Amino acid sequence: MKQKILYLLIVGSILLVFSCEKDKGPVIIKPIVPVDPVDTFIHFGLYVQPIFDEFCTRCHNQSHPYLDLQEGVAYTELWTDGSSAPYVDTVDPGNSRLMQHLEGVLERMPPESPYPLTSQIDSIRQWMWQGARNN
Repeated sequence: MKQKILYLLIVGSILLVFSCEKDKGPVIIKPIVPVDPVDTFIHFGLYVQPIFDEFCTRCHNQSHPYLDLQEGVAYTELWTDGSSAPYVDTVDPGNSRLMQHLEGVLERMPPESPYPLTSQIDSIRQWMWQGARNN
C-alpha cells in the first residue's frame, strides 16, 4: 500500500512538473476605446477657466443676473450658485446645460463669435467625464 501511494506521488509530481507552462508574464487587457497617448487629464484651472475667461466672462461676470464665470467663483456657480445650477453633468456631459449652451442645443453661448474651438468644447466635455473636479 505504501509503495502504491509513493508511486502515485512520484508520478503525480512528474506530471505536474511537465504539465505546467512557463509563466508568460502579466496579462495585458487592451482597452476597447483607444486612449489618447497625450496626458488627457483636464484641470479646471488650467484648461476650463481660461476658456471661460476668453469667451464667457465679458458677459458672465459679477453683474450677470444668472451665472458668474469669473476666476474664483466659476466652479461654485456652475455647481451650486448659478440660477439653473448645476450646469454640469458628470454622467452625461452632453445633457449638461453648459454643454448644451456651448453646442447650440440651447441658446448658443457666446451669442456671437468668436466661439470656442471644437477642441476647447471637447476639453470641457472631458473635464466633466473626469468628474468635473475643482483643481
